[in-house]
Amino acid sequence: MADKSTEIAALEKILDSGARSVTVDGVTTAFSNAGEIRKRLRELQAETDGHQRRKPRISTINLGGAW
Repeated sequence: MADKSTEIAALEKILDSGARSVTVDGVTTAFSNAGEIRKRLRELQAETDGHQRRKPRISTINLGGAW
């Protein structure tokens, strides 16, 4: 099984070429439309760099005048 960056690159290449099917290691996969490819591409990108886009949930609270 390929790592996610390799799979992302392959899906982008498929989208750029306009192909409706691809054969990798003797296994043929056919896509009925480009929407399926884009959906999988978004899923992979969210898994690989989704945590980097999130803001930290930690906030600072000034308790200087509370006592």
